Amino acid sequence: MKLKLNSIYKHYKGKYYKTLFICNNADNSDSPLVIYQSLYEDETFGDQAIWAREVSEFEELYNGCDPRFEFVCELPQNSHLI
Repeated sequence: MKLKLNSIYKHYKGKYYKTLFICNNADNSDSPLVIYQSLYEDETFGDQAIWAREVSEFEELYNGCDPRFEFVCELPQNSHLI
């Protein structure tokens, strides 16, 4: 999978997220991070929480067969969904 920014992804547990940025990882320069935002309200972290995960982990297969995050759609340029 080629990660796309400004796009909606569905997590294998069923919730939706919007990809925002790719950033450098201060702990490991060989492992950039994807910054993404939840599209739901979380009891612990609040509405539209921001998350970071290594790109390689975001793109990996969960349990070896299903994508951890499944691409849903790319948003139009200058989209302000959030």
